Amino acid sequence: MAKQGPMSVVFFLTDDGGRHWLELRRLRDGGYVWAELFALSRTQNVWSLIKRRSGEAFVEAIDTSARTWERAALSIPGEPREIVFADKLNGWILERWNKDSWIKGSPKVQRTTSVVHHTRDGGASWEVVFKQEWSCLKLTLTDSGSMVMVGEDGIFMSEDRGINWRRVFNRPRVALFDVHFRGPAGIAVGTEGLIKSKTDILLMVTQDDGRTWTEVDAPAIEAFVGARMMTWSSGILASDSAIYTFEIGS
Repeated sequence: MAKQGPMSVVFFLTDDGGRHWLELRRLRDGGYVWAELFALSRTQNVWSLIKRRSGEAFVEAIDTSARTWERAALSIPGEPREIVFADKLNGWILERWNKDSWIKGSPKVQRTTSVVHHTRDGGASWEVVFKQEWSCLKLTLTDSGSMVMVGEDGIFMSEDRGINWRRVFNRPRVALFDVHFRGPAGIAVGTEGLIKSKTDILLMVTQDDGRTWTEVDAPAIEAFVGARMMTWSSGILASDSAIYTFEIGS
């Protein structure tokens, strides 16, 4: 999925590992500000989370094999951050209510608040299952079924489908904006706005499904944009100018 200017969102599909891409659909009815996408490759199901500048938000459940879209409206007054699914029925959305937000209709809060929505019917209906004055930017699922959130306030873990959360790493020196797991191993990455030294970069790794985390040394003084685990012990780390590989020691 790609945003094309402020007025269009375009969906593309590949079925040969990324060698060729087909444009599936184009939304043209305007004013798209946020657009997130999640795919379950093993089932060929995809969900998009979209919010317009007007405040209208909706989830579309996409069956790529049948080329069908089912849209469900939902209330996202703040900033949509993430949509993830464990299977065809159970999914979650991470929303932020930002302090002093520019978003029209966003709730007035004394401190940035994270809100977790849950669906049990594949995205047709949603309910808020968690709300807390925590500043989180990314939500992911682990292979063991637990959930992990990261952000300015640290790393958080839930083992009951997002209802209860506990902080497992407290207040990092820079905001963590990406997290990824492969098996029990995971990596979280964060950077300061202006990168002057390695103290402006934070790489955290875990080998126990996110229960404990250890800081590791960054490979370079760069603005990293994301990280992915490729095996249970290795992965890739991307910056604006390079891609690095890494290994997690035993």
